[in-house]
Amino acid sequence: MSDKTFDQPRLAINRVYTRGGDAGETSLVGGQRMPKDDLRIEAYGTIDELNSFIGLARESAIELAGQAPALKINQDDVTWENLEGRLNDVFKTRAEKVMFVKADTDLPFNDVAQVIDIAHAAGVDKVGLITAKIEAGG
Repeated sequence: MSDKTFDQPRLAINRVYTRGGDAGETSLVGGQRMPKDDLRIEAYGTIDELNSFIGLARESAIELAGQAPALKINQDDVTWENLEGRLNDVFKTRAEKVMFVKADTDLPFNDVAQVIDIAHAAGVDKVGLITAKIEAGG
């Protein structure tokens, strides 16, 4: 491994318009002219869109990092505050108090354990975990 530090390439684009009209060609930074429908131009656009998407996804992940995960009972949204009450409502007339928990694979297990604790406090006797392997039939 080299001790050299990475030197970011320096590139300045001074104009974003050319006033040259549209003859179906575009200029690259080095001055080379290419047809606008060239695969290279398409690739530049695709990479630019991907870069924008990655940036948006990264910012969204940073915003969500400190938030508690979303909860659902079947397809209904539930908050952490009303989870125990909702589970009480669901199981108050059921003889078998069994539920299954499915979580995203990147969810910390502590959050799953907290849901299980809340379920037990709501009177649920047995809690099963649905894993990707189980869901796939394995």
